[in-house]
Amino acid sequence: MLRTDLLRGRLRFEGIAVSDYDAVTVLTTSYHSAISNGRAAVQSISAGLGVELPGNTNFSYLAGEVAGGRLDERVIDKAVARVLTMVDGVRSIEPGDVISRHARDTSARPTWWAPS
Repeated sequence: MLRTDLLRGRLRFEGIAVSDYDAVTVLTTSYHSAISNGRAAVQSISAGLGVELPGNTNFSYLAGEVAGGRLDERVIDKAVARVLTMVDGVRSIEPGDVISRHARDTSARPTWWAPS
């Protein structure tokens, strides 16, 4: 699988993977690879997805999928741990940190970037 084997395995990516807008929903409505919202959520989180956008249309079914024995709770634990690690890292950023200085450095911006 792309997210688990390549991204997390070979490339050692430790961050979170976020769905494109309604990408999990189209597993049932367009691609028909999942027969229900719950199964779409199981497919997605098992493949390494951590956050569903624009809300939790499908991920809200995950507790029922665990209760029904269709998903190991440890898969959810891993996804939650990645999200919480990212949140903790963002909270540690202070004004004036390296990220803020880079944001002010206009020489590093692509030529198409235009401030609002």
